[in-house]
Amino acid sequence: MPAHQPPAFPPNAGLCRACRHAHLIESARGSVFLLCQAAKEFSLPKYPHLPVVACIAFQPQTPPPDTVE
Repeated sequence: MPAHQPPAFPPNAGLCRACRHAHLIESARGSVFLLCQAAKEFSLPKYPHLPVVACIAFQPQTPPPDTVE
């Protein structure tokens, strides 16, 4: 059985893909959700609809995470 690999950001995540507030959450069933940790502070959705094209809380992270191709 292959080792479990951590989830990668989907290519359609928009700004969230490169934001330091975005984190991937994997459910016990293998579903992956993008969680915005700035949601409460900025009154944003905790799990934004993708792709995010504009966001007041966006702060770039360096380097951006890998994406699923």
